[in-house]
Amino acid sequence: MASRPPFQERRRALRVPVRLKGIVLAGPNRLMTNLTNLSVSGAFMVGVDAPLGAQAILRVDLPDGPLDVPFTVVRKIKNKSGNLGIHFLEPMPENVEERLSRYVRDIERQLVASLRGEKES
Repeated sequence: MASRPPFQERRRALRVPVRLKGIVLAGPNRLMTNLTNLSVSGAFMVGVDAPLGAQAILRVDLPDGPLDVPFTVVRKIKNKSGNLGIHFLEPMPENVEERLSRYVRDIERQLVASLRGEKES
């Protein structure tokens, strides 16, 4: 019997768990959402429904201020609250990618410190 190939992660960037509120800007519409994970290449949103391939802008408030990131919907999980996997569109302005990267690294450091039982500095 042939063995299954090992699981391969398709994402090219580390995603970290988050609890961030966001706003989806789609034309004149403003839709509230919650992010449950985030990376420099995408995120997972809860509470918004959109078709695969839809494009809009995600606005999130990071510690250094609001950030607007254009995205496309790449994954959809149907349930009553709407769950979407999104991919941030490229090319991304340098300052946007830099800010996202810094925020994700900070969350990653906090997670590692908490797993080691260290206090945050």
